[in-house]
Amino acid sequence: MTLRAWRRPERALWECLSPGALRPLLIAGLILSLPLVSHDPTTAQELPSTSAILVIYSGNRLLPSNLSFDESLRAALGASAGGSIEIWSEFLDEVRFPARYEERTRVLIHEKYGEHRPDLVVASSAPSLAFCLRQRTDLFDGIPIVFAGLGNDSLSRAPLPPGITGARSRFDAAATLRLALRLHPKTRQVFVIPNAGGIEGDSSIVDPAQLRESDFTLPLHRLTPEPLSRLLDDLASVPANSLVMDLSEHGSYGDPPVAPHEAMRRIADASRAPIYGIFDPLVGHGLVAAVATPVDASAHAAAALVRDILVRGEGEYLPAAKDLAATPIFDWRELRRWNLRKGQLPAGSLVRFEPLSFWRQHLLLVITASVLFLLQSGLILSLVLQSRRRRRAEIEVRRRREELAHMTRVATMGELTASLAHEINQPLTAILSNAQAAQSLLRSDGAHRAEVQEILSDIVADDQRAGEVIRRMRALLRKGEVNPVALDLNELVDEVVGIVHGEMILQNVSLELELSPSRLPIYGDRVQLEQVLLNLIVNALDALKEASGGSRKVIVRTQAIATDRSVEVSVQDNGVGLPMDMTDQIFEPFYTTKSQGLGLGLAICRSIIQTHGGRIGTRRNAGKGATFWFKLPATEENRA
Repeated sequence: MTLRAWRRPERALWECLSPGALRPLLIAGLILSLPLVSHDPTTAQELPSTSAILVIYSGNRLLPSNLSFDESLRAALGASAGGSIEIWSEFLDEVRFPARYEERTRVLIHEKYGEHRPDLVVASSAPSLAFCLRQRTDLFDGIPIVFAGLGNDSLSRAPLPPGITGARSRFDAAATLRLALRLHPKTRQVFVIPNAGGIEGDSSIVDPAQLRESDFTLPLHRLTPEPLSRLLDDLASVPANSLVMDLSEHGSYGDPPVAPHEAMRRIADASRAPIYGIFDPLVGHGLVAAVATPVDASAHAAAALVRDILVRGEGEYLPAAKDLAATPIFDWRELRRWNLRKGQLPAGSLVRFEPLSFWRQHLLLVITASVLFLLQSGLILSLVLQSRRRRRAEIEVRRRREELAHMTRVATMGELTASLAHEINQPLTAILSNAQAAQSLLRSDGAHRAEVQEILSDIVADDQRAGEVIRRMRALLRKGEVNPVALDLNELVDEVVGIVHGEMILQNVSLELELSPSRLPIYGDRVQLEQVLLNLIVNALDALKEASGGSRKVIVRTQAIATDRSVEVSVQDNGVGLPMDMTDQIFEPFYTTKSQGLGLGLAICRSIIQTHGGRIGTRRNAGKGATFWFKLPATEENRA
């Protein structure tokens, strides 16, 4: 056997290889030195620049088996990726056009390829191989033939003529029946559809006798495959707990003939029992399963032989024929129809037509959504942690601020020690004087009942006065949680003035109160607001210490502001006043004009007023001194 003369033999092997097969060779060549690459006689030689193979199919061009074989063969040979192997196809279509089909096909191929002989012929089935053998002398003399799709028939097992090799498929009827009985353990009988006979009396691909030789104990009933209408009637009447074994190719039913896949669909629709077969192309058209060599595996094996022959191409070399293994092939839709689960299938089974799960169908969407969900969850978690840290920080700041405010109150009360002692000493002195007067009256003769009662009333009043001073001191020195309550701003002013009254007397400062005639209800913490007002009055007294000459006076005013629905307290003095550039900075922490001050008092006052939703500020008087003020929101009672 001599192949057509090689053209341009200097062309390299990769001109006919697909990119997928070429890429590993190129990478290996870049990483390893050429002498270290293992020698493979299949790939070491060059392909012709353009090789042509002729694939002969039996049946119609659009048969599923022909389409699947053609697609797999082209993919394996790399033709779809622009390889150097040119593939020609011819279809015998002997079922639809039986009259003199072979003679006419021979003439057609002779005329068509007489001047363009292929380098190799591929026969995709037993009928196409039989045609090639019969017409080999006239059409394919000297051309190697590679067959595929042949199973247990006598043609593929007979001694092969020279120049012929191929890949034998396996159509295992016995294994298929064993599998079917395992999946349907309640089966009581099996109905067999034999092959209707191949072209020109070719033997059946599978003989039903093989099933009897497999030691099956169940009764086997042979159905008549033709005509199709009778077969459909027979299948519609099979009893329950039965199986149907289909050994037929379904290629010659009716006039005009019915396509195999269409015939299989009608049979499956008519049958009351699950149908198992031995032909891979019919899985998907009604068969539950078939234990057979898949068409794509057969095509890939044939492609490997084709490539091997074309690459070696010298002398009379032909690779040996291959025997391919059978695989259980299932139709997922039929599994659902007959209530079978994937877990019942043997290992290594192929399940076709299974719909993609949501995760596989929308993998990119799922990954994107998962990434976004994780990012969003991480962001939310970080925000929650940040919020918790912020709340803890705010609680800590508030606690520290309250401690600092308490320390400031204590310091302020320390500055007022002399005046507080004076305020307490007055009622104590009065109590002592009244007690001594009462003793004198009691020692004297006569009835002085009215005088003694008046003296005792004065003692009680003085005691209450001293107790009130102590109560106010204790309230300001108390350390506790913030307790907002309803307050009257005028009463708040009266309490604070009572605390500093003694200090004003000691410093010879006159106090004027210009309080609103109506109640000024507010909502806030009594101690904190008293601290603010006390701090402002003490600062006014400190400013008056530095004033020279003239009368020293502090004016405390309260009023309702209708424009913004608030109440205002102002403390005005006629002391030294404030520099022009100090009004904006005086409330900043650690900013002070006192030699002994820390600069925290007014900063704490601003923090307290802002916490109560108000504002605090200062302004220079038209004459001497300055005025400090703060505003608080009025409650509904005052707004009314």
